[in-house]
Amino acid sequence: MTWSMLSPDHPDGWEGFSESKAVSALLWSRLQTWHYLNFTSSSSMWEDRGDSGASLYAEYLDERIIELGVDLSGDRGPAADTLNALLSELERTFGLRVSLGDDEPDEVP
Repeated sequence: MTWSMLSPDHPDGWEGFSESKAVSALLWSRLQTWHYLNFTSSSSMWEDRGDSGASLYAEYLDERIIELGVDLSGDRGPAADTLNALLSELERTFGLRVSLGDDEPDEVP
């Protein structure tokens, strides 16, 4: 997996980000046909139901997002189109920007 992490355009990063509930609602609405995994009480993961390998990971502290990452290693087809549209909407609406790289989330489920 190649994870790309999302970061809010806020001086305090996720700690100062106040739109976690709205971001979570958007994730649920855009990824409702994906396979949802909940390995721990503080994490959520959505995976494409197909074979693309695309996935999104969220780590929470209470109801506040503290880490958000996407795996676009399966970068073709409808799953990639869905994730790319979601990433554009997250940036446009909430100022969340993707930092490309191969960093894995702090705690991968």
